Amino acid sequence: MNKVIKRIITWSIAIISILLIMAIIVLMIGGMFAHADYLDPWDKRYYKIFKEPRLQILSIGVLAPSAHNLQNWQFKLDEQDDKKFYVFANPERIAYIDPTHREMLISIGTFLEYMTIAAKKLGFGTELQLFPQGPLDEENIKTSFSQTPIAQVTLNNTPDLEGIELYDNLFIQDTNRYVYVKTPLSQAEMDYFFDLDDFESLDIKFFSEPAQTQNIKELGLKGLEIVDKTPRLAKELKSLTRLSELQKNKKSYGLSLETEGVKNPLAKYFMQGILTTMPFLRSGKMRANHTQKMYEKLYTHTPTFMSIVCPTEKMNDRLVQVNCGRLYARLVLSGHILNIGFHPMSSVIADYPEADMVKGEFMTKYLSSNEYPFMLTRVGMITKPFPKSMREYALDHIK
Repeated sequence: MNKVIKRIITWSIAIISILLIMAIIVLMIGGMFAHADYLDPWDKRYYKIFKEPRLQILSIGVLAPSAHNLQNWQFKLDEQDDKKFYVFANPERIAYIDPTHREMLISIGTFLEYMTIAAKKLGFGTELQLFPQGPLDEENIKTSFSQTPIAQVTLNNTPDLEGIELYDNLFIQDTNRYVYVKTPLSQAEMDYFFDLDDFESLDIKFFSEPAQTQNIKELGLKGLEIVDKTPRLAKELKSLTRLSELQKNKKSYGLSLETEGVKNPLAKYFMQGILTTMPFLRSGKMRANHTQKMYEKLYTHTPTFMSIVCPTEKMNDRLVQVNCGRLYARLVLSGHILNIGFHPMSSVIADYPEADMVKGEFMTKYLSSNEYPFMLTRVGMITKPFPKSMREYALDHIK
């Protein structure tokens, strides 16, 4: 009997040792001992590594939210005027999932708002001129993105301090993909957000009625299903997903486990290790089923949805699209004060043809014939902070 017990103990120790070794290997593959360079820009002291004021401001501005975390902005420092720089759209970040480049221009707008607040905190005013060299050439859009600045920014020494109280909120993760408290926004809270909109041609609409939230939830799940079933879109999202610390440090834009709310370090490294060694777990039907289950829970725990709309005749107006991003940034940053989170739902109002039915149903049910949706987002009181997503360094965006 003693021999049997000893043999069981010996084999148990051997099996446990093997499992521990395998777990350590998986954690190492997942990046347990790697420094998360992609989180450096979130450090409030990071901008101080630069002496050049423009680079200091840009290094904070890159914390702005961008569609699919593509961070599709580029900067050019004026060589003759050390107080001037230009903001371009990065032609290398054009995506199938944004065929009209609406989301791209909105993302430039969020950056401009973040940058403006950062400049105020550092003692600078900003003179902002949109499309200083004229409109984009829509027929040759990729070349035009490279050559035509979206904005010219000139710094001065007389900052307008309005909004400077939002500075600390720049360092809070912008999108919260956790469940929200089920209590809808109050009229006072909605009025608070309405008051932030001083942009011509942009309006905010809220949807909190149970029938509305149920229907928008269904549209959201249909939109995600379309993405999973459209090969070029599914392939693109897969290419933008970073499965390890090495990948995230090398290409610090796009999607990752943090995007899905994985916060515990050990869980993150273990899952990254597993997915790196067995990437088939993130593909095809398994990925689609995971997405549907996760977002069904999120949409169910959404008390209010919000849309930013413009007049139909302005739907292709690039200046209005940029200003939509500026408005959205204000909403997000001000929402942090009330502990209210936002989570965009681009698949419901996407511009690719496969989404026409979903988008058409949303517009028919919730917008007038003269309104066009630029953004749709979940809104609600957050239940916990969301992990920070990847960010590239400001220098990575310099032309």
